[in-house]
Amino acid sequence: MVEFEESVASGYVSVKVDGGVLFLNTRISEEELAEGFARDILRRIQFMRKEMSLPVDAYIETYIYMPEEQEKLFLKYKDYVAGETRSKEILLVRDPNAVKGDHVKEWEIGEVKVKIGVKRG
Repeated sequence: MVEFEESVASGYVSVKVDGGVLFLNTRISEEELAEGFARDILRRIQFMRKEMSLPVDAYIETYIYMPEEQEKLFLKYKDYVAGETRSKEILLVRDPNAVKGDHVKEWEIGEVKVKIGVKRG
């Protein structure tokens, strides 16, 4: 007698579908993590601009506090976020109390606490 046991490798999930089995890699690369985090920051800055009733073409200055680990991820996309949010400059600060602006807000992105300040440019 032979007995078969199905198991899926770590980091994968499987789903049975008509005609076979579908395997999906659930691991997130550092690049994907960095891009997703930057997009979350971008979305929050855009929301803050909306709360301030800023015109689409208005420039801003942005101050952001985030833990050092996330800061390293964000740096690669800093210029992209600045362009999309019309930020003349994005200043990354090491102290949450150093975040300033006309509108300052704390956010939770996943389990990460971020503080963003937006100042009319």
